[in-house]
Amino acid sequence: MRNLILWAGLFSLTCLVGGCGSSGPTPQDRHKQVIAALDEATAVLATVTDEASAQEAKPKLTAIGERIRELYKQGRIDKAGGMDFEQQRYDPKYAAELKELQAAHERFGQEKARVSAVPGGVQLVRTISIYVTPDFSR
Repeated sequence: MRNLILWAGLFSLTCLVGGCGSSGPTPQDRHKQVIAALDEATAVLATVTDEASAQEAKPKLTAIGERIRELYKQGRIDKAGGMDFEQQRYDPKYAAELKELQAAHERFGQEKARVSAVPGGVQLVRTISIYVTPDFSR
């Protein structure tokens, strides 16, 4: 009996520390993370006014882009919820998150267009665009 209580206690402790039953971020959480990363990238682009600031922004945007790529990758691989990011586009349950995501993409696109006119901006825009526009066929 004492061993049973000991094992039950160890199992409970393992679940508490290890996150037993936790399946990771929900699709809504992942959408919020992507939106936050897009807003962060938009803020970095807003600081670009000349070629020097474009060069300064490149490593920041690359790091943000890697985070976005990883979030999209997790969204494609995560089948626990039964659907990936691509399939969620057609589910009315995610309409609010997708509307927010579209708004973040629009803000990002407007800033991207402005930066494209700055010297060195086109290369910067190409750098971040490969991360922000995921290819769901990969």
